[in-house]
Amino acid sequence: MNWFTDRHYFLLAVIFYGLSTIYSVFLWRKGFRRDEWVNYFLLAGGVALHTLAMVKRGLTLHSCPVNNLYEATTFLLWALGLACLVYSLLPRFKFLAAFTAPVLFTLGVFALMPSLDPPHGPMPEFSGQSRLHQMQRCLRSAAEQLQVKRINNRAQRHLAGLLGSPIMIGEETHPGSAEGSRAQSTGHAD
Repeated sequence: MNWFTDRHYFLLAVIFYGLSTIYSVFLWRKGFRRDEWVNYFLLAGGVALHTLAMVKRGLTLHSCPVNNLYEATTFLLWALGLACLVYSLLPRFKFLAAFTAPVLFTLGVFALMPSLDPPHGPMPEFSGQSRLHQMQRCLRSAAEQLQVKRINNRAQRHLAGLLGSPIMIGEETHPGSAEGSRAQSTGHAD
């Protein structure tokens, strides 16, 4: 089974992180009302495969695998995943796995880009930094667009409150609108 490399194990770990992310969405929708161990075990499976990938990479290099951007990213993700598993055992921090899984999944997909893992030479190489900066610009642009949309929605709601006109965003009714006051007076919405 020589064709199954450390990157394959890491890919399986990222798939587990993705499953944990999907399950986290359902936990968020439920509002974290009860303790869920499914998410913890999905994350634990991902961290176990991640550990196996790092050990396999370290044994092939005969050193700690932090020679390029891929290896440094996988090491940081592994540390984050392990810390999350330890802290999630504490009752106050059981929700932490639901918030860590999307971070591990997103950065894991980023780390799987082939240009971040060039062949090893005598000195560590961190090539692909331009790709890192491109990815950071993309993520920053997406975050700014989401922020603009959120500000626009708040401005519309504020304007509707000032003008006293009903405004519908999605399928929500707002308490200041005619539909919202009708729903409050009857005790239920349509």
